[in-house]
Amino acid sequence: MILSLLTLSLFFIIWIFVFFFYKEQKKIYGINALLIIIIFIGPAVYYFLGGTSYRIFSDDALIKYHYLSSTIFFINTLFLIVKNKIKISSITKFLDQKAFSQFTILTKIYFVLMFLFCLTYIILFFNKFPLIVFLKESIIIDRPDGTGTIPHFYTMSTIMMMVFPSVFFILHDAIKNNKFFKFIMFLIIILFMTIAGHKGLVVFFFIFYWFYILNRKINLKFISLFIISIIIYAIAKGRINFSEHNLTYLMNSSFVRMFVTQGAGLIARIHLISTNYNFVEWIPIKNQVCSLVYHVKINTCSMPTYFIGDIIVNYGYFIALLLYIVLGIPLLYILKIADNFYSKSVFIKWNIFILFFLFSMAEISIYSLLRLTAMILNVLIVYYLSRTHIVKTENAYKIKFIKNKFN
Repeated sequence: MILSLLTLSLFFIIWIFVFFFYKEQKKIYGINALLIIIIFIGPAVYYFLGGTSYRIFSDDALIKYHYLSSTIFFINTLFLIVKNKIKISSITKFLDQKAFSQFTILTKIYFVLMFLFCLTYIILFFNKFPLIVFLKESIIIDRPDGTGTIPHFYTMSTIMMMVFPSVFFILHDAIKNNKFFKFIMFLIIILFMTIAGHKGLVVFFFIFYWFYILNRKINLKFISLFIISIIIYAIAKGRINFSEHNLTYLMNSSFVRMFVTQGAGLIARIHLISTNYNFVEWIPIKNQVCSLVYHVKINTCSMPTYFIGDIIVNYGYFIALLLYIVLGIPLLYILKIADNFYSKSVFIKWNIFILFFLFSMAEISIYSLLRLTAMILNVLIVYYLSRTHIVKTENAYKIKFIKNKFN
């Protein structure tokens, strides 16, 4: 155990050194760094200190997790070196310099329509959303994507997790000085995402906001975001009576939920593989793992983890790590382009974060692909609309495509 921990510590320190050497904390990769620390370092520290939550696995599985985590940090170290050596000057001729920074009337119409579409959906099924049911009846119900109580909930929640933050960040880029309007929009985004059931994503929205908008400063705004996160978590858990017992529970539970759960799901999978557990093919792996960890009936909960977890279960470590590298290489180019050409666009940073979030917090499935597709379409639509103007001619209005190339 000590040897595997020392190995993990060594590769983590090397990665940290390279990370700060290239000043990646100021770039888009920085938010991904936080995610992989949560998944591949958080549980290692927690269980080293004697934590017991989700502990269904053996020491042998934990050791294998340490070595797998070491490999992930080694690969990411290489990724950072390669990323900072990539030359992308030939790509600039295909890119628009002012895309995502100029907001035409068509861009505004797109976001207003999408916003109203989502708002209409929330109004139609308002009384069926978990948050509203709890506030009105003090009853905690399961998310509608598992119960089917709200039609097309997963599809709409997918759109909402893309649209609402995108609207906020696109306005944040466009409106520089109107702090009151930004604050009102911020509250609306939090409310809508919480109602939609994305309490976990709301926390990561806060982290993203702190990371890129507040520039990682520990100040009153940071403390406010932390307190709001705890309140949202308390409501989700039905512990709105802030007694000493509940506060202790909320602090411990929220910490474990944030820094341990996803990684623990990966360790549980490693353990089940080592013990030759017979996974049922037609039942999602995340449901089977959750059933074993929480000792509940199957298909009553889910425990997703970093995307390579299910690949390891189905195809083994080599294929999982190979896929990790294969997917990582084109992502390096995306990050390089974003850093060089769109570093000031919080909108772009959010959508790339969604990509990282899906890799880190969800398994590879049709639902994850749906969210990924929504993210890509959202970016492409905004890119195109931000390069168009409606021009009045003698007889009609025409759409004019703007060309703002890089020099």
